[in-house]
Amino acid sequence: MNQYQVKRMARHLIESEEKFVTTVMTLLEIFERFSESQRAFDAALDARDIAYQTSEEAGRLQRELVDKLLESTRSLQIAYQATHVAVQQNTERMERLLAKMETYFGTTGLDYDN
Repeated sequence: MNQYQVKRMARHLIESEEKFVTTVMTLLEIFERFSESQRAFDAALDARDIAYQTSEEAGRLQRELVDKLLESTRSLQIAYQATHVAVQQNTERMERLLAKMETYFGTTGLDYDN
């Protein structure tokens, strides 16, 4: 091997090392970007989980509110029925009282506009 061949091999070796270093640096950059992408994806998954939990909690609270509303509506219905029965009974009593008074005083003798 002569001196020219040795220099040529040395240059080739230097060029190969430079290409190798460039390839390794490119791979490191790719790995860093991939790692950043994974961190962003993990953060997105965490945000989605939090949103799901919040939505689930809101749904549970809405169900509780609807149950309470239904319960209060049932209570109102019972109270309305009791009031309606009492009004109906009072109306019947008033009609009986007016009928009795009309038997005492007649139908023309009462002046309702006092």
